[in-house]
Amino acid sequence: MGKLSLLLVVSLAVVFGIHSWTVDQRENAVVENYVNYNSKAVARNINNSTMHMALKMLSDSSTWRTGYASLPMFGGTSSLSLNDTIINLKKNIILKCVSVCNRDTISSRLIIQQKLIPPVVHAAITAFGPLDRTISDMYIDGQDHTDVILSTGPPAQYQKVAGAGYFGISTGAPTFVNTQNGYIGGTDRTVTPWVDIAPAFPNDPKVIETSSPWPNGFPKTPDEAMGWPEGMLKSLAQSGINGSRYITTEAQMDSLVLGNHPLAGITYVDVSPADTQWEYDHNNKIPDNSGGIFVFHCDTKTAFWDKISFPTSSGTFKGIMIFDKVFHIHINILGALAILTPNTVTDRNCPGNKDKTVALSTKVIEQNTGVHVPKIPGGWEQKFILKSWYEN
Repeated sequence: MGKLSLLLVVSLAVVFGIHSWTVDQRENAVVENYVNYNSKAVARNINNSTMHMALKMLSDSSTWRTGYASLPMFGGTSSLSLNDTIINLKKNIILKCVSVCNRDTISSRLIIQQKLIPPVVHAAITAFGPLDRTISDMYIDGQDHTDVILSTGPPAQYQKVAGAGYFGISTGAPTFVNTQNGYIGGTDRTVTPWVDIAPAFPNDPKVIETSSPWPNGFPKTPDEAMGWPEGMLKSLAQSGINGSRYITTEAQMDSLVLGNHPLAGITYVDVSPADTQWEYDHNNKIPDNSGGIFVFHCDTKTAFWDKISFPTSSGTFKGIMIFDKVFHIHINILGALAILTPNTVTDRNCPGNKDKTVALSTKVIEQNTGVHVPKIPGGWEQKFILKSWYEN
């Protein structure tokens, strides 16, 4: 009986020991699994935090490419690099990040593109109202172009970027009739790859957009047209940055023309409600060699520039021009033109303008918007288009 009791005690001790060892092993496994999970989660948090820090830096300074090297964070480290690349003929920025916590490594790759083309730009000429007569008999080319002038013409010719353009004409009106025999071209984006269509009369219907879609309504102000906060254009013009100017009278514009001071940066013509119509004479021209972002606007949205020109006949405005209303466009424009009013001119003809060209240039537009986008308040989501974000 004593031996049996002893054997029972020993057996119980062995069973208890095995159970204790099993419990201990399970506890160790739980702790190890928790540590591993926590380490991987921390590495992922480090990675995401580093990416958002970099995006914030880029939103404040679009030229920042320094990145981070072994940046300490949350008990781990992170390294990030930035490189420019061209995708579909557009400059993109690739951000690559590698983050380490203990034995775990998380890496991610992000591609972004700056929002440099204003939402109002659907074509070489974009308008809310009918453009049947406003286009005159000009050359209007929605194919994409660089900033290189091949010939001053007439008509002026610019270096093309193949397969990257927009419509020649975009209007909110339900129809467009080329009553003035304008030569209109653009890029057909309904096929793959996109196909360029040279300016011609009669024009190909594929270069015209009618009843243009505007989910939030057609822009009513220049800032809406740019996709910027209200008051931003005026504020930047008043700051004088990059040669910007804030103009309120025809005499001020006249002095710039007579002094041969080209427009640059942002030119904001804040038209008085008491003098909403500017007509062609010596002080209703703009200086030769002008460019940038040009705004002609009245708080009542009724500013009307009739017969705009350069002092010479062969100049080209390089940039984007936004008018409440304009007619008789006797200048070459390389960039884009937008007209905000629904009440465009429909009762007058505008012949004899076939020596002028309005040609789309995303490069010129981006050159002029790119210097100002970082100054726009708000997070990176307002300044960049997220093209992709991969993690492994």
